[in-house]
Amino acid sequence: MGFFDRYLTEPPPPVRRTVARPASSRPTSVLPGVAPLELVLARTDDVAVAIPVLLGYPNGFEFHLAVRLRSADEEHRFGTLLYGAPGPGGRIATGDMLRLGVVYADGRAGTNLGFRHPHLPPADDRLHFVPEGGSGGGGSYDIRYWVHPLPPAGSVAIIGEWPRFGVPETRIEVPAQTILDASARAVSLWPEPEEVVYDVEPPGAAPGAASTTVAAYTSSLNLSLDPAGSAAPEPADPQPRD
Repeated sequence: MGFFDRYLTEPPPPVRRTVARPASSRPTSVLPGVAPLELVLARTDDVAVAIPVLLGYPNGFEFHLAVRLRSADEEHRFGTLLYGAPGPGGRIATGDMLRLGVVYADGRAGTNLGFRHPHLPPADDRLHFVPEGGSGGGGSYDIRYWVHPLPPAGSVAIIGEWPRFGVPETRIEVPAQTILDASARAVSLWPEPEEVVYDVEPPGAAPGAASTTVAAYTSSLNLSLDPAGSAAPEPADPQPRD
């Protein structure tokens, strides 16, 4: 075996699962209808939270959240805190996070304080409200949220609260018709795939087993380098073996 062969060995393949595409997932083959909202959810001397645009799909909508901080995020924590996370027993884990909620006219509601796997359907007919990703850094962040299904007639309430910055519970109303009109302008490009594939842990494995397998594979090379950059020899065993 050549010197570089061990470096070029392919890692083990990911453990994957195939399921029927849930009706609650955001379509990937649709050009959404656009509704420019330019709504300000919160604004203080230190932070501003706004919803500049909403995208309508045949089975739901996506809204973009723009967060601007007066001072740069020196601790690099907001990328996580903006998504929200459940604490023990479903309680709020910290007052640092931005809390978001969506409420329909028929009383259905969802928040960013809980999270179900986005590839799996909701357990019941509750609102499906999950983060779809985002980007940012310093004092500027942009995050996308997916909401399923489309709302009934009336108003859609978007509620926010951010204790860290002294933002009290604030509620803005979006006419449901604005969302429905954007959805009606959506254009389907081609049929959606009937199945989705995603990486999972092996059945019955302890949490993190798949990642542990990859880490073990990497560490099994045991290729520490000496200061000159060449592969260092294995250290001598200080104890004699029987």
